[in-house]
Amino acid sequence: MEVGLLWLPSDPMSRVATDAVLCKKIFTALSYVPPYYSVTRGLLYNCLVLTNASLSPFVVCMFRRRIPVPLPIKSLTLRLVARDPRVVGSSSGIMLRFTSILAKLAEIIARDVKDLASFSLHIDTREVTAEFYSYEYADIDAAFSYHALVRLLDAIPPTCTNLELDTGGIEMYQDGGHLCGHIARVMPHLRHVRLRLGRLCSNFIDIFDAGNLTLGLPACPNLRCLVINSEYLSWSNILYEGMPSGVS
Repeated sequence: MEVGLLWLPSDPMSRVATDAVLCKKIFTALSYVPPYYSVTRGLLYNCLVLTNASLSPFVVCMFRRRIPVPLPIKSLTLRLVARDPRVVGSSSGIMLRFTSILAKLAEIIARDVKDLASFSLHIDTREVTAEFYSYEYADIDAAFSYHALVRLLDAIPPTCTNLELDTGGIEMYQDGGHLCGHIARVMPHLRHVRLRLGRLCSNFIDIFDAGNLTLGLPACPNLRCLVINSEYLSWSNILYEGMPSGVS
């Protein structure tokens, strides 16, 4: 049933849902009215969540704007799902599309998102993970290039203090490349970090700044919480390799 002003549900939960839908419609309508444009944009874009269905339309819409303007996004969350290529009908895996779409999103962040405080990328790999690491299904390639993550990390502004990168270990590396140096670039201004990647070494963080080693000044003075889920890390890239003694 279409929600309208003349339809008023009786139970409390339906009323709450109705109010939420009506508010969304009102704010969307007001976003096209010049006097309310800046106010509604701040409310609509403040915390933005993009999924498989909304990521591509959002990127296309942002690139089609005649005059790019800053986006008031404080929190940007990507909730993506890796699909089984046997189901979606792609021999190379649908995630390969995200290599280019994430790179385009990085351009938008670098150009228009200057006050980002939190960035989260979470890829649900439950549909493909078992087959992805099985020789029985070697033809299934649900991976995407790590270069897309590099572009995103390089686009994150210094205002970002919270970072989550959870790829489920399906990012694909070429020529011995890795993300660690790019993660290290943003670590000094981060407070809360969660990493769940397919490859990670100790270079992603400098325990002490080499220039101030004798003074013991930390290179990440703002860091308060660091969580690393390592079930997808190979033993050759385990975290503690190269770590100073006494650090675990």
